[in-house]
Amino acid sequence: MKPRKEIKRILKSLQGITIDKSYYRFVGIEYINDLLSSVGSLNGGRYNLKDAFEVLYMAPDTKTAITETAKSYNFRLPLKIIITIDVNVQTILDFKDKSNIKKLEIDTERLLEPWRYPGKKESYTQTLGRLIYESGRFEGIRYPSAKLQSRYNLAIFPDRMKENSKIKIYDPDKIIEQIIEGK
Repeated sequence: MKPRKEIKRILKSLQGITIDKSYYRFVGIEYINDLLSSVGSLNGGRYNLKDAFEVLYMAPDTKTAITETAKSYNFRLPLKIIITIDVNVQTILDFKDKSNIKKLEIDTERLLEPWRYPGKKESYTQTLGRLIYESGRFEGIRYPSAKLQSRYNLAIFPDRMKENSKIKIYDPDKIIEQIIEGK
């Protein structure tokens, strides 16, 4: 990865992609009243250090959503639900795009390594996430799954969502109407 000052400069020149498709979350039942909550990410996540900023993590399919979030439960899962989220965002930094990886000199193997470090030490991906978040240019990141090859997850920065961007729970019966809109 290039030096931080250089990354900040490069981020100003990169273009984000639009995403308009469904993604999935495997969510604990305790969040039933706010299934789009990203407050759990304040405990830290792949692209954010504990107590830094919120990130809404989601997966491209149900298998990836479960695999990414499930620990080893010996085939017994705690009470969780799968939800479908309709995502329509305008500026996502895409790590599937090899030119972005090359320009930032990202070590793709390090995108897959464990991110949980003791204390407040930032992992490789958390440093990337922080720099991308601080740039203010992107609403999130499309990044490779560390668990399933050729799958790309989405990390959204809810407070960076732009006007006309929207994330909402897919519920044609309108039982649970939850939505996050950009400003």
